[in-house]
Amino acid sequence: MNKLLLLLFVMCCNSSIAQTTDNSYYNSDFKWKMDLPENFEKVPVAEWRKKQNQGKEAMEKTVGAEVDNQTSILFVLRSGDYNYLEANSQPFDTAKDGNYEESCKMVDSLLCATFKAQAPNATIETSTGKETIGGVEFLTFHLVMHITAEISFNCTMYNHLFGKKEFTVNVMYIDADKGKAMTAAWKASQFDK
Repeated sequence: MNKLLLLLFVMCCNSSIAQTTDNSYYNSDFKWKMDLPENFEKVPVAEWRKKQNQGKEAMEKTVGAEVDNQTSILFVLRSGDYNYLEANSQPFDTAKDGNYEESCKMVDSLLCATFKAQAPNATIETSTGKETIGGVEFLTFHLVMHITAEISFNCTMYNHLFGKKEFTVNVMYIDADKGKAMTAAWKASQFDK
């Protein structure tokens, strides 16, 4: 089961000018400031990349095609083994890549299909919507996978297109209290206009 949970975390998912302190994060590309949740540790980028590659391989197996991962990791925080907050960005040009909302829906479907393929006995619930964080409207995708009667994996993705850069925040957790702490910190974010 631990291998399955690890794989789930990495599927939900170059450089930006950023400034991180122990308590806050600022990214000049997105003019984004966030106070970091307490008692979370930073995950080294190299460690997270390895986990991302495992998720990428699972997706490729599900769709039978290569997945092009162009994400730039802004930061990843964790508390315990299965509670992660990740922020990343990647290039997205509507002239080449098409409609942004349709692309997000396709990724949501792909994630759901991959989860179902990896855990065929789990019950999965999903929902989509829009939510305003710090004055910016984000597309949201929420997935809850009930692995056992006692264990549920939660993942909420927040996506917004800033010009030709997609900005994504993923809140992934099993521990509901840690999920609330990460979500509260993210929702208190500020974006300068």
